[in-house]
Amino acid sequence: MAGKILINILHAMLQSVSLENEYLHIHHFRSEDLNRYKKLVKDIYQLLSDDDTLHFIPEKRLDSIAEADRWLKSSILNFHNSGRNYEKHLPAKSAIPEW
Repeated sequence: MAGKILINILHAMLQSVSLENEYLHIHHFRSEDLNRYKKLVKDIYQLLSDDDTLHFIPEKRLDSIAEADRWLKSSILNFHNSGRNYEKHLPAKSAIPEW
């Protein structure tokens, strides 16, 4: 019985989160996001090279677009290979095409 409860708790902890409101759609990386790959790399670089964003996490700083590209590739591969990397994308709804 305890083992079944633990499995249910772990399963709930690993559930992917998807939230949507009028302005944002927070979701896991989807296959259609590959069509926006270059834009995502630029967005990641902009976010992880910003001093205000990195105030409390300076170790996450990226110094180049190439590093952002490697970061995104690594994130995608880690999720695909292990299912444990839950990177979320928070695009403004105006920045993504209708699906």
